[in-house]
Amino acid sequence: GGGQDGFGGWQEGAAAQPPEAQVSLERGRRAWLVHCAPCHGREGGGNGPAARFLEPPPRDLTRGEYKWRSTASGALPTDADILRTIDEGAPGSAMPSWRTRLPESTRHSLVAWVKTFSPRFHSEDPLADPPVEVPPMPAEATRLSDGGTQLLDAGKATWKRLKCWDCHGDGGRGDGPSTTGMKDSQGRRIAPNDLVKGVFRAGDSAEAVYRTLMTGLNGTPMPSYQPTTTPAERWPLVLYVRSLRRPRTWIDTLFAPLQEQTR
Repeated sequence: GGGQDGFGGWQEGAAAQPPEAQVSLERGRRAWLVHCAPCHGREGGGNGPAARFLEPPPRDLTRGEYKWRSTASGALPTDADILRTIDEGAPGSAMPSWRTRLPESTRHSLVAWVKTFSPRFHSEDPLADPPVEVPPMPAEATRLSDGGTQLLDAGKATWKRLKCWDCHGDGGRGDGPSTTGMKDSQGRRIAPNDLVKGVFRAGDSAEAVYRTLMTGLNGTPMPSYQPTTTPAERWPLVLYVRSLRRPRTWIDTLFAPLQEQTR
C-alpha cells in the first residue's frame, strides 16, 4: 500500500523498491530538505518559510500541475522535464539553476522525490498522449533581418488570429484587455509575461519557446496552441514572439528578477 511517509512524500510500496531506488529516494529527500524546502516547503506545498517573500510564489507540487513540460496540455511532466527545470531554474524568479550546484546523481534523485508529492504520478502516464516534438527550425529563419520578413509577417498574422494580443497586448508587454482579474487555477492573481523583457521562465531559446507555445502552461490561462495552429504557422509564431524582445543591457540583466517581481 501507500501513504504519507512523515516528510510529506507519497510512498507507494516503498519497501518493495530495489535497494538502489530506496537509496536514491533517500538522497533526494535529504537534498530537498536542505535546498528546496525553504521555498517549496517540507511537503512540497509551496509554503516554505521563504515563500511569503517571493513573487512569483513557489510552485505547490502536491497539485501535480506543472507548467513547463514537453507533454500534452494537462498532462504530467516526464522525468526529463522535471530534471530540465531543476537544471535550468526559472529565470525571473527565485528558482536557481542547480546544474552546477548539485551533483548529477543528486539532481536525478530530486526528480524521484519531487514525484512523491502528488499521487497523480502513481496513476497517470505522462505520455498517454503524444508529447510535443520540436521540429528543426526552417533554414530561412537563421537569415532573419531586423526589417520584417515573410516569416515574421506570417508569425504576426498568426499572433493576431489567435488573439495573443488579448492577454499579452499589442506590443507584447503583458497589458492586453483580458488581463484584468486574470487568475491561475489556485485563484491567485496572475499576469501575462512581458515578452518585451524577454524573460522566459521555461527557457528563451527558439526551441523552448516553441515547446511552451505547443504545450501551454498548466494551471494558467495560457493554452496549448498545437490544436489551433498548422505546422506551417508554428515556427513563424515563435520567431515573432522572440522578435518582440528588446536588446538587454547589463542593467536589465542585473535587475531582471526585481523587474519581474514588480511588473
